[in-house]
Amino acid sequence: MHQPTIDATTWTLLTEPLPLWRPDRGAPVIVLTYPRSGSQRLGGLLAGQHVLACTSGTGILGLCEQAASTWRSAERTGSTLSALGAASVRAMAGTMIAMIKSQQGALRWCETSTAPPRAARTFLQLYPEAKIICFHRSCHGFIAAAGNRDEPMAAAGQWLAHTEPLLDLERGHPGQCLRVRHEDLAAGPGAAAGVLAFLGLDRRRGGHVPMDARQPCVPLPDGPAGARIGAALLAKVNRLHAELGYPPM
Repeated sequence: MHQPTIDATTWTLLTEPLPLWRPDRGAPVIVLTYPRSGSQRLGGLLAGQHVLACTSGTGILGLCEQAASTWRSAERTGSTLSALGAASVRAMAGTMIAMIKSQQGALRWCETSTAPPRAARTFLQLYPEAKIICFHRSCHGFIAAAGNRDEPMAAAGQWLAHTEPLLDLERGHPGQCLRVRHEDLAAGPGAAAGVLAFLGLDRRRGGHVPMDARQPCVPLPDGPAGARIGAALLAKVNRLHAELGYPPM
């Protein structure tokens, strides 16, 4: 009868405990946002931190999610990622992250990503000490930033589709996520200081908010908001606006 065998590498992954990702080893920072959020406000601040290797859109979060999904499917574990699967995915991601940090001579990796929040959940399973900044913008500002590219109703629907999952991530991981609003970074130093404190970074080494990001939002066309985006959609937008601390549209 054939007896299945396990090679030495697999046996090590199965029997040795996963190493803890300690903050002093450089906990990753993920800025999770969406297109037209104005995240360059935050990028300018974080770029001034010499300990951060700042990147954008590397695809590492999405790759981790895809690899983890493949492991779950292969092992038939449903939504659970096994210890062996987590070790395998983390080894893959860790090699790329280490390369990025080495290239920039930095201790911590900081990625600005528009990946779905579910990818951030998987990343937190791999790196439980990671810090997630959930970066928001008001629906009014999002529509204005779209200009003539989208009709107000289409833009409001996009904002809603981005914002709801991001808020769900915050609710599920309150200790690992920090909510930051686009508008607050230009209002004064308080929001920037809060970001640096959350990440355990030196406030004296923070960068600056780009001047073009301080420009006020372009006003929306005249007329009731309900007429522009529809009453039902407007009600959903205003519900999330209230949760985010924005005035109703």
